[in-house]
Amino acid sequence: MFYQHDKETYDEAEIEPQVDQLWVAVTGRTIQQAFGVPLLPGFVSYHDGRASTEKEIAGFAEASFNITEQLKVTGGVRASKAEFNFSEFSEGPFGVGGNLLPVTSAGSSVDHPLTPKANISYTTDTGLYYATAAKGYRIGGANAVLPNICAAQLASLGVSGTAPPYSSDSVWSYEVGAKQRFAENRAELQASAFKIDWQGIQGVIPLNTCALSYTGNFGKATSRGFDLQGQFRLTQDFTLEGSMSYTDAHYTETVSVPNSTTQLLAKSGDPLLNTPKWQGHAGAQYNWMMFGSYDAYARADFKYIGGVKRTYSSGVNGFIGLIRDGSSYTNTSMRAGVRKDGIDVSVFIDNLTNDETPVFSTVNNNGGFAATAPAIRNLSQKPRTGGMTVTYHY
Repeated sequence: MFYQHDKETYDEAEIEPQVDQLWVAVTGRTIQQAFGVPLLPGFVSYHDGRASTEKEIAGFAEASFNITEQLKVTGGVRASKAEFNFSEFSEGPFGVGGNLLPVTSAGSSVDHPLTPKANISYTTDTGLYYATAAKGYRIGGANAVLPNICAAQLASLGVSGTAPPYSSDSVWSYEVGAKQRFAENRAELQASAFKIDWQGIQGVIPLNTCALSYTGNFGKATSRGFDLQGQFRLTQDFTLEGSMSYTDAHYTETVSVPNSTTQLLAKSGDPLLNTPKWQGHAGAQYNWMMFGSYDAYARADFKYIGGVKRTYSSGVNGFIGLIRDGSSYTNTSMRAGVRKDGIDVSVFIDNLTNDETPVFSTVNNNGGFAATAPAIRNLSQKPRTGGMTVTYHY
């Protein structure tokens, strides 16, 4: 049995003592002239408060049966009741509604998800082979109250007033795999292939004109791929390891904005955002004894992350061509150190090749208020960095 009762409160106040001067300098109007309401006391331009409660009670049962000493089947099911409710308000120039009054919102949902799973496995003296099918579930939730400056784009997306709560989504996942040891247990290989079907996706719906977003349910997607991992101990002291994975994750349904035949929320065939197709890692470590009693080691690692898509494609809400393509990147690191009596002293170099490709995050900071050109901000990985680490284990 499982029981959960979570309460969360949230309170945010944007304090901007010079915002009036900024707006006069950029637009020629004060905040009150631009938005119809003055700043709140204390130079607060936006105040938002939210309270939410999530409750869940569930029961889970699982049974396993050994058909033979090596062949085993397992089945399980989880039944639950999940409840969610919230209330929220916002006020201030950036938090009022079209009537220039504070915005309030409330909502609730109740779900009764049933999530089964099944597994079959076969073991040998040197390995394991398995197949699994399972259903997953994620409870819905509430969106933050959006200010009046987002109202026009919300209306274009078929949303009147505040963004509504979003519903639960679910996945069915299927996986087959194997783990096998070779060469008198000096080598180990793991391999798996998977397929995931995702329905009622909880996805981000960007509001580019006000630089905000909300969560909604739209579309279906599938993800399929494989991964390989291996480790080989060449000698007692020298080990090589590596891994690679491939993931093809894309929408399988085109979803139009309500009452629109030209504007889309999702397009069939588009990749899921920020999901690289290829990833890989290679590493090597050598251990030896130093001065008879110190355990010394040296290690090198190489990592590759493939390119991603950061916004939806042309014709889909949220498309920004300037930041859509995220490039691949690499990271090479080295570390060497000694251990004795629980003390580990090591020196390291991260990002040895100083790859500064801006891949971690690319954001369009154009809020749409008065900017005349996109304000693109690139966040790269940390440049080449060296240092020393000292740890003590007790």
